[in-house]
Amino acid sequence: MRASMQNTTVKPQVFSSKSWNAQKRMGQILLYTLLGAFGIFILFPFYYMIISSLRPPFYNFDQLNLDLLPNGFNLSSYLAIFTKKIGFETSIVALTRGLFNTLILEAAIVSVSTVLNVLAAYTFAKRTFPGKQFFIYLTSGDDYFARRSDLSHEICHVS
Repeated sequence: MRASMQNTTVKPQVFSSKSWNAQKRMGQILLYTLLGAFGIFILFPFYYMIISSLRPPFYNFDQLNLDLLPNGFNLSSYLAIFTKKIGFETSIVALTRGLFNTLILEAAIVSVSTVLNVLAAYTFAKRTFPGKQFFIYLTSGDDYFARRSDLSHEICHVS
């Protein structure tokens, strides 16, 4: 048995440097192509939001064509935010109030969420009980979904 093991030799597989470099280069091209496509997928909504804000007011968004370049720049929507009157106050006051309401709501959500998550994390770390893994997934799952705090003007109104 020992003699047969000594007679067998394993020859290392030799790769030519050209084929190895070509494979490495193709892998990099594929990686950068996928990362570029993912980057465009992530950044496109922000680009389209900025382009849409520069369109004229009452632009027809019901059309099926997707305008990727603006036909012209129109800053009247931005001017309306700072100059238009809404009731007895200017829209800048309404905008500031909305941002303040959002800040209060987010502070409350983050505070309550942090306290509850700390208590749950302590329990998960120190205790064993049936269904522990399920409850870990359940409590950590809320971090993967966006909260609807953009509706703060409908939820709470602070004057």
